[in-house]
Amino acid sequence: MSEDRLAAKTMAEELNRINVRRQNIGSSIKAEVLSRLTDEYLADHKLVLMSGQEWHPGVIGIVASQVAETYCRPTVLIGINEGMGRGSARSVPGFNIYELLNIGQEYFLDFGGHEGAAGFEILPENIEKLQHKLTNAINERLKAADLVPQLEIDAVLEPEIISLNLIKGLDQLAPFGEGNPPPVFLTQGLTLIDQRTVGKDGRHLKLWLEKAGNRLEAVGFGLGPSASKARVGSKYDIAYNLEANEWNGFESAQFSLIDFKEVG
Repeated sequence: MSEDRLAAKTMAEELNRINVRRQNIGSSIKAEVLSRLTDEYLADHKLVLMSGQEWHPGVIGIVASQVAETYCRPTVLIGINEGMGRGSARSVPGFNIYELLNIGQEYFLDFGGHEGAAGFEILPENIEKLQHKLTNAINERLKAADLVPQLEIDAVLEPEIISLNLIKGLDQLAPFGEGNPPPVFLTQGLTLIDQRTVGKDGRHLKLWLEKAGNRLEAVGFGLGPSASKARVGSKYDIAYNLEANEWNGFESAQFSLIDFKEVG
């Protein structure tokens, strides 16, 4: 019996390490995607379609879901590995992403899906052609009013209850993706202690906040342009995803900022 418990413990630890690595890979891809989502890009595109070298096909669907939910735009991400592009598409409520992609099926080597999500294989040289065709098609199908994000909060958390144990408990809800998005949390009435933009061209935003003696650090990938809205000394409500971040063998809670709002 003791050997069974040891084997189960070893397996659980390995599964946790695998999940942390998967989350780190997803965070890296998400950061790259969000760094490209400038205000100019969003103003010109109703469809987010991006590709990247060595984007892991096992996590781009999760990232596509997060981007689609945050920016209220159908999202197609394509990972290019060993000369082949593998894409994952995620939609927004009321829009059929399968029908849209079907318009470009001439470029696919393999293709399948449904209204809310789809996947495909494509040669890298055909990605630009696909983007042109889908961009023209979506402009006829979506209006600007359809692109207003609606953020759904799963739970309100106080800073003192947020821990690695809580985050690892959330892993029991994984895998996240279409039909099972990562939970979005809200913490209210935080005082902004400091803020700065980070990354290339200040693309990302880092906030240091405090409430009742509890301090936290949140990173908003792609939110650098919103830095002017973050005023030190003011109070804010923040919406975020929680992830475990591993750096130099040390694990900590990572607050992936989705949005923030100043409150009285």
